[in-house]
Amino acid sequence: NLVKTKSEAIKTLQTKLADAKKTLAELKAELKTLRQRTADEPQQQQILKENNCSMANAFRLADCPCSTLRDFIAIAELRIVDEREFESASREISVGSVKDLETVCRRRLRRHLPAMANMRREGQLLPLKFDDRFYD
Repeated sequence: NLVKTKSEAIKTLQTKLADAKKTLAELKAELKTLRQRTADEPQQQQILKENNCSMANAFRLADCPCSTLRDFIAIAELRIVDEREFESASREISVGSVKDLETVCRRRLRRHLPAMANMRREGQLLPLKFDDRFYD
């Protein structure tokens, strides 16, 4: 029994060691990804301090893309307002860019403006008011 218990304990420890090595490898990969993402941050922070400007302007001055809520609001709104219409737009732009999808979603939202106003009052959409030209 003692030999059997000892061999079971060894197998359990080997399994735990393998799991720990796998977790460590995953964490190293995630850390590498995070380092790559934040490589440009010091440049933007320096621009913010030197020019005393907004975050959006700092990203623009650093030639770094910045995704803001406004960039993606139509995609999110169309998905909430009319899921089937959103799926149709997604299929239509399946190989295009996110900006193309945003443009298509804005145009399709135009016919839902009255319903969107009600949904905003009910708190189902963000309380943002855009000019009607936004949906052209």
